[in-house]
Formats: sequence, C-alpha cells, structure tokens
Amino acid sequence: MTLGNAAIRQSQEDKWLAENQAAIAAHNERVAESGPLLIPDWADDKCVFVACCATDTILL
Repeated sequence: MTLGNAAIRQSQEDKWLAENQAAIAAHNERVAESGPLLIPDWADDKCVFVACCATDTILL
C-alpha cells in the first residue's frame, strides 16, 4: 500500500468512527448491561473461549 492510499484509508476510518461513535457507544453499553445477543458455540455461558484437548480443557 502506498503512503497516499494509507492516508486516504486512515482518513476514511477516522470519518467512519466519528459518524458512528454514538451507535458504537450504545452497542457497547447494551452488551455491557445485557451481554451479547448470541453466544458462539466455542464459548461458555460467560463468553469465555474454551479450547478442548484430548485430555484437558483449557480456559483462555
């Protein structure tokens, strides 16, 4: 990626974050209060990653 493209990408990212700051904050608040809407199969009930091995279960 050229320096010009990197600067354009960073500018677009900054603009997107500024435009969506309120929505991101509202989402983060809802997740903090209620938890995620979906819990992935690879997580336990508290959304902690659980890796299973042949002999052990490792909580990450």
